[in-house]
Amino acid sequence: MKRILLIATAVLAAALLAGAATASAAPGLRVVEAKGPAFPVKTYVLSLPSSLRLGTHDVRVTENGQPVVDQALVPASQASSKTFGVVLVLDTSYSMTGEPMAAAIRAQQAFVNRLSPNEQLGAITFNRTITPILPLTTSTTKITKALAPTPAIKTGTHIFDAVAQAEAMLADAHITSGSIVVLSDGADTGSTHTLAAVADAAVKANLKIYTIGLADASYKAHTLKALAAAGHGEYAKASAQKLAPLFDRLGALLSNQYVLSWKSSLGPNKPVHVAVQVRGVPGVAVAGYTSPPLSVPTVKIQGPYHQSVGSRIWSSAITMLLLALLGAAVVALIVIAAVQPQQSGLPKRMAEFVSIRSLQRDKGEPEVVDAAASEDKNFWARFEETLEIAEIKAEPETIVAGTFAATALTFLLIYAGTGSPLWALFALAVPYFAREWVIRTLAARRNRFAEQLPDALQVIASALRSGHSLAGALAVVVDSASEPMKSELQRVVAAEQLGVPIQDSMMVVAKRMASSDVEQLALVAELQREAGGNAAEVVDRVAETVRERFDLKRLIKTLTMQGRMSRWIVSALPVAIVLILQIENPHYLHPLLQSTGGKVVFGLAAAWAVLGSYAIKKIVEIEV
Repeated sequence: MKRILLIATAVLAAALLAGAATASAAPGLRVVEAKGPAFPVKTYVLSLPSSLRLGTHDVRVTENGQPVVDQALVPASQASSKTFGVVLVLDTSYSMTGEPMAAAIRAQQAFVNRLSPNEQLGAITFNRTITPILPLTTSTTKITKALAPTPAIKTGTHIFDAVAQAEAMLADAHITSGSIVVLSDGADTGSTHTLAAVADAAVKANLKIYTIGLADASYKAHTLKALAAAGHGEYAKASAQKLAPLFDRLGALLSNQYVLSWKSSLGPNKPVHVAVQVRGVPGVAVAGYTSPPLSVPTVKIQGPYHQSVGSRIWSSAITMLLLALLGAAVVALIVIAAVQPQQSGLPKRMAEFVSIRSLQRDKGEPEVVDAAASEDKNFWARFEETLEIAEIKAEPETIVAGTFAATALTFLLIYAGTGSPLWALFALAVPYFAREWVIRTLAARRNRFAEQLPDALQVIASALRSGHSLAGALAVVVDSASEPMKSELQRVVAAEQLGVPIQDSMMVVAKRMASSDVEQLALVAELQREAGGNAAEVVDRVAETVRERFDLKRLIKTLTMQGRMSRWIVSALPVAIVLILQIENPHYLHPLLQSTGGKVVFGLAAAWAVLGSYAIKKIVEIEV
């Protein structure tokens, strides 16, 4: 049995170290194809007759007489753990009972002691059932633990099924150069796989099958010899005659193997003759393969294009006209809502509760309106007045000319960058931004005036209690207030000195500052002039109301902050996405914008985005 142990150990170690290369005793170079990257990369295992330290330039590889490119050479000892792997397949049938099983287990343990750190080992036991006892691994601890117990003995010898399981294990582990070593003492009985099937699978996967015959009373070598021959491996029987040559090659195998790879430059579906020469080694190693055929995808020829009913409807002239009218109506509504001035109804509401004839409505007769006062100003006059109220020092002509110049320049820049006049139309946003700047500047000045108004009303009430007239109280505020309250009330005081009724001049300020609170103060002035009364107390009530209204506005502004932010995010997100797509891939939106239907959809999406932004604006802007 010691003889059996030594023979089995030597052959097993030789098979593992040889990997996909042969373990034959024939001298000279040997190359065997191994699994690796897909064509045009080719991978082979190079076996040398003696130990040599080689570099890439020491090996010359030709295909059909032409040198290969991107050649690489890696020693077996430095190869990845995915390169070399072996699966031990141990017979655990009844015929292995006793000393054959003990010898096989000792052979496995001795074989483990000779493993290289970068070689993976797996193990399978078989009888009537196939039992993987060790998945492929390089862990010495796991290997020793898995192979230490004595396997259970059962009936049956399913050798071919066990080899098929070992092939699947190597395939799942993606081993480049794999070997299967079968330790058995008899013929196959009851396998569902055939010898031809497992041999064909081994050849296709570039695997080698080695068989070790453990001689005993029931020993039959026919199956093991046939399996080794079909698997391009070796058969060895544990005898003294085989021990010496196997043991002599054991130490030299690891240093004699290299993983050789290159990139083929040959065309598809051609027979290739591979020749490998090594400097300092006589002879030429040859191999061959056929380059894979060119994969040409099949193109399905479709019939003539027929426009769908929906497409015909969307592209019809009537649909375009209706959509154009709808878009024009939407734009018109937006423009009307944006430019229509907000009329205050406070004087008319107050007229229902006071006896001032000029404020009361005559329910039976039409109102008499001063023609000069109701004469509308033209656009340019209103624009000049807006700039004056907002204290924008630039001349109206300068702002208009600058806006036109910026629009034209932006149009040219966008057109030069994108080459599309459609995208260049985004330059029309420049006048909108200019208008927004003027409006926001005006609103900022009016907001400052509104913030100063409660304190100013408190000062007016105090001055009235101390004996000042309303005009004198306003003069006191002018002396102590800051802008814009100072300049606006200065207008009232100056107009009163010129003989203009104070309530009329205050209505002018109320209109300039868009302040309904100043309108209330003007009503107080007119009530005092018409009916007398304690004006200081009324002004106190107005101041208290204004202060509470201002606090309520602040609360509403805080509560609607999320809605306002949502409006800007939702409005800016589509524009930002379109701009990013245009920068990253200028042709991304071409399929959409090249068709009439796509342009209509794009325009409707833009219109709905504008309408959605306007709707959110109306929701979050709550007038108090």
